[in-house]
Amino acid sequence: MLVALLVGLIVAAGVWLHDRRQRDRQLQLAQEQSFSQLRFPTYGQRLTGAEVTVIRRDQCPPPAPVLPAAQAAAQASWWYCVGPRRTCYMAVALCERQWLRWQVRWVVRPLDEQHMRQALDGDDEALWLAFGEVGERGLQL
Repeated sequence: MLVALLVGLIVAAGVWLHDRRQRDRQLQLAQEQSFSQLRFPTYGQRLTGAEVTVIRRDQCPPPAPVLPAAQAAAQASWWYCVGPRRTCYMAVALCERQWLRWQVRWVVRPLDEQHMRQALDGDDEALWLAFGEVGERGLQL
């Protein structure tokens, strides 16, 4: 009886882990698809997510206190991006699970170079990708 219970727990844990990985893959795919069609605020030109370079992605709990639009979000991630002529952006993906698929809403804000550097501080690889420079410690890849 104890063996059957233990086997049942192992099977349940395996099913849960598989479901979790599947959800993570679905979320990543939904974010990437919606990001490529996203419009970025620019001066005089149309810029989409497919035309910017994502420098870093940070997963975090939903930023409900910061962004009122995020109150219903189940998960959020912050994407730091660089466009043509070193234009910098922060795109926040607000993700909500709806039945069997993810609904992704975006909040996009332009960042000046100083704020982008602050956001990437301590991440030498991201600084190098964004500005062609490294932090005080040098590039640690």
